[in-house]
Amino acid sequence: MPSLFSSCCCIYIYTLLKMFYLPSFPFLLHPPLQRFVSGVRRLLTSIDYFLVSVSAGCRPAPAARDPNYRSPTEMGKIIIYEHANFQGYSKEFTSDITNLKDIDWNDCVSSVKVIGQPWVAYEHINYTGRFLVFEEGDHSFVGEEMNDKISSLQAITEDLHCPQITLYEHAQYQGKTRVIREATNLGRGHDNDIISSHKVQRGAWLLCEHSDGSGLRYIARENEHLPNYNAINFNDKLSFLRPLLPGHSCGC
Repeated sequence: MPSLFSSCCCIYIYTLLKMFYLPSFPFLLHPPLQRFVSGVRRLLTSIDYFLVSVSAGCRPAPAARDPNYRSPTEMGKIIIYEHANFQGYSKEFTSDITNLKDIDWNDCVSSVKVIGQPWVAYEHINYTGRFLVFEEGDHSFVGEEMNDKISSLQAITEDLHCPQITLYEHAQYQGKTRVIREATNLGRGHDNDIISSHKVQRGAWLLCEHSDGSGLRYIARENEHLPNYNAINFNDKLSFLRPLLPGHSCGC
């Protein structure tokens, strides 16, 4: 940053230029000098404007906000309830929680409300074990399988519009390929129980072992490249998949 002394020197030189070196009647000068003087006058006028702006406390305009950016609060929230039908104590979250025991809410959730983007509720801490996907809406009961068994919560933050996943028949993205952009029941066609790897281009996807959504399940997130389904015990078991639905609240 310039020192106070150097700043004062610049202002002093600027003042001398205005007072003594620019004639008040440029038409008396030779034409090339007239053009030079006119240019310097314009420069000094710009400096005048700048100094007035600074003295008035003006600041540069803030950078425009990225229209695709969403803060955690804007992505939405989940409200968990102690009992079914939204009864008992409740707690609201706008960001992931790895261990509900840390806030005295472990294994006691029976109903939830979701505003905005989907959330995933896991049986164990650190987003492990069985899970349920809760999309926007009121869920009066989490079901017998997960009632009073939820230990961690994770928000889905991807842009869920225009989802796309590419499925591969063999590991390492080999063999027959198929691009999926909507909920698809592979159990009704030729590709049931033959998929061994995938690449997710957009969105987040729920993969299910059986056509009715039961059995083993897996959440495939955006930009995930999974070269071998043996790593998730899913090789040649995929029968149904669907994209998670985007929320409509909180600007999503």
